[in-house]
Amino acid sequence: MNSPKFIWIFDENRRVYAKQDGLTGRPIWREHWGKHAVVSETSKSWVLSNGRKIPKSQKPTSTIAFSEQEIDELEWAKVHMWKIRDRVERASPEELKRIAAIVGFSWEAAK
Repeated sequence: MNSPKFIWIFDENRRVYAKQDGLTGRPIWREHWGKHAVVSETSKSWVLSNGRKIPKSQKPTSTIAFSEQEIDELEWAKVHMWKIRDRVERASPEELKRIAAIVGFSWEAAK
C-alpha cells in the first residue's frame, strides 16, 4: 500500500448528535470517524497528526479506514445489517440453503 495521506479512526467518544425539531437525537455513526493526517512514517508505521502510530501492516477494520470509500462500505453494512438479518430469520429452508452456499456455510462442518 502506498503511504496514505489520511487515516480515519473510529472514536466512540467523538459524538455529534442528530437534531430534529429542536430535540437532540441519537449520535450520528459517521461522525464518530476522525480524519487524521499522516505526518511522517517509520519503516513499520505511519505517524498521524495526533501522534498515534498505525502499523503499515494494518488492514481496514471497523475502527480504522484508509479511505472515505471504506467508511461508506462500513456505513452501508451498519445501516442494512439488521434488515438483512431480519429477512434471513424469515427465510424459507430453500432460501437459507442458498444463503448458506453464498457465505460458505457447511452443515457437515457445523456438526
